[in-house]
Amino acid sequence: MRTLSLGDLGFDLVLGGGIAWVERVAGASSATVLVRGPAGAGKTLVALHIAKALATELEGNVAYGCVELLPAEFAAQALGLFSNNDSIVIDPRHAPAANDRRPHVVPVVLDVTSREASLSDALDKFWNSDRWLSRLGGRPRVVVIDSLIEGYGLGANVPREVADALVKWAAEQQVALVLIEEAHEASASPWMFAVDTVIELQSARSDVGTGMIPPTERRMIVSKHRFAPSDAGPHRFAFVRDKGVEVYPRPSAWLESWARPLIEARVPILQRSQTRPVISARLPDARGGTPSLGEGNVVLVHGPNAEQVRAVATSVSSNVRALAIEATFAAPLKTKILTFNRVRFGLADPYASPHRLLSAVLEELRGQKVSEQHVGVVCLGDLQALESYGSREQVLDALIALSILLRASDVVLVFFETTPVRHALVNEGVPQHALREVPGARTPKLAPFCDCVVELIDLATAHPQQPTHILRRPSS
Repeated sequence: MRTLSLGDLGFDLVLGGGIAWVERVAGASSATVLVRGPAGAGKTLVALHIAKALATELEGNVAYGCVELLPAEFAAQALGLFSNNDSIVIDPRHAPAANDRRPHVVPVVLDVTSREASLSDALDKFWNSDRWLSRLGGRPRVVVIDSLIEGYGLGANVPREVADALVKWAAEQQVALVLIEEAHEASASPWMFAVDTVIELQSARSDVGTGMIPPTERRMIVSKHRFAPSDAGPHRFAFVRDKGVEVYPRPSAWLESWARPLIEARVPILQRSQTRPVISARLPDARGGTPSLGEGNVVLVHGPNAEQVRAVATSVSSNVRALAIEATFAAPLKTKILTFNRVRFGLADPYASPHRLLSAVLEELRGQKVSEQHVGVVCLGDLQALESYGSREQVLDALIALSILLRASDVVLVFFETTPVRHALVNEGVPQHALREVPGARTPKLAPFCDCVVELIDLATAHPQQPTHILRRPSS
């Protein structure tokens, strides 16, 4: 059995690597995927993304069977996501050149009536047409049917033997079959039982808590995946011009035991390390030096002075690698500024889901080369910005998942957060200048998950002999 990538790290992750290309009879392999959901959920474009990715993997083309929409309507919709570029050709008029490896997608009417056996009759006519030779140079490797709806007798009440026959046809023709079904949420149909993989697109927001800002991304559930482990979700996804679908897995999906080999293969920077890095930082009273904070992967720097907190956090270094990435809530999501030995990467978007913010950090890590300059430190903050996020607690939970994920590697993760004053002098006249904790002071939520916590004391009000920081190791 071969696993076919869907061309997106998040999509592959939630499907345990991708779509299974299964040899069902000797010498004949196929795959079957069902994309279902209500009107407006994004079924056509998700199916197109899947078809494009499978055709790329199989080095073939796509036949797009239009049941309810016209080929011209499909082409216009598809070109809204993919322009005819280096990765795909929509509605070609001529067969591709011999050296053209791009998937070509040809939309054709699949004429289905209400009479018995109409689907098999229409499919035979569709498949045996001479248009494949003239426009694709041969039969396609991927077939899409858009869509299976009740109005044509192909929805939830279709006979099971009809659904099974279509899947068997795909096996006989050795194609990847992508089916689109218009369905209401929580409804079932024979198509779900017949195919290998079921991806449900939903418009409900049942996983959005009271008071949270509704995320701008769409919602996806993997309700069946026959040949590999998967994470049901709910996940988030969005359409990106000329890339297709970006899937943002729920944060816990990245921590599944079966997901780790896939993550290390796709994001080599996160490969397991046998040694823990030794971390250092330029603390306020270190007189320009960088004293060691000990071994560890996860550091939290916090205190009442925002400029000082960021300065210390960005000074953290590791004995293992060189390049530093700063993921900052002070710049819009995915904006990037390159400076010497540092990449500054924007994360600010109050309407983005925790799923998307975590995926954005991991995609940035994936884009860094493992050779040449290695990423040694990922600095992420200021977490105070999350006070304006309706999903603040869920974002912090996602960052906890990030800390667990990086802990197995030799990359150091530094969180920084501007926090209210937590310690003050007991009495300025006391020689030892002891500190006391301010009643009701909040401990940052991420502190228990860090190897080292550096709490900075506000130097503007500090006594000359007062300590400038408090160092704790919660996980020791």
